[in-house]
Amino acid sequence: MRRLLLAGVATATVLASVAPGTAAERPALTDRRACALAPSFTCSVLTVPLDHSLAVRGTLRLQVAAAPKATAKKGVLLLLAGGPGQPGVPLIARFAGRLAPVLDDYRLVMLDQRGTGVNALVCGALQDQMGVSDLRAPTARAVRACGAKIGSRRRFYSTLDTVADLELLRRALGVEKWVVDGVSYGSYVAARYGLEHPQHTAKLVLDSVVPHDGIDMLAVRSMPATARVLRAACKAADRVT
Repeated sequence: MRRLLLAGVATATVLASVAPGTAAERPALTDRRACALAPSFTCSVLTVPLDHSLAVRGTLRLQVAAAPKATAKKGVLLLLAGGPGQPGVPLIARFAGRLAPVLDDYRLVMLDQRGTGVNALVCGALQDQMGVSDLRAPTARAVRACGAKIGSRRRFYSTLDTVADLELLRRALGVEKWVVDGVSYGSYVAARYGLEHPQHTAKLVLDSVVPHDGIDMLAVRSMPATARVLRAACKAADRVT
């Protein structure tokens, strides 16, 4: 799905300061409720423009999940799932368990990026070819068929459109800076957010990094470093324990 999601990067116009409605309107989280899969978290909806340039009408309702403590000592930790295509809200309880040592200080927030979750783009043939891999290259025929099915709206599902969504989320949460943690494809989104909005980025955590200049399908560069990285990780774990 990476080709699909990045298709509009070159043409997307990102106006992160413009919220849905008027330019002066602050974005808001609506429809607050306990998350169905994680009742200790609050789920809500962030309404964002389909087209951040506002040239094309329409909105998307992105699902957001957040820990209840709005005044955490070190602020908000936004965690971005991967894929592309992986929703965030259904995973918040799982990630909260893994991040438990730091969540006394941070408020964990996750969202379903545009094109995922209840707003998922569905292209059966392409998804069947990809399976659970975000590295396997699909056939050109499957990509073209998916693009034709989605139609002209496909240009609004780029990485930079998601970056603009994140900026609206930051404003809706009412925080000046936050920590952005991205996993897999989420690492690419996080890095792009940091480049677009360095003044609002306290820290970046890039996990299972997806490179900006394409992926080496044979992992020629990364595989030789695997043993060294694992040894270093084990030594670090020994020091902690």
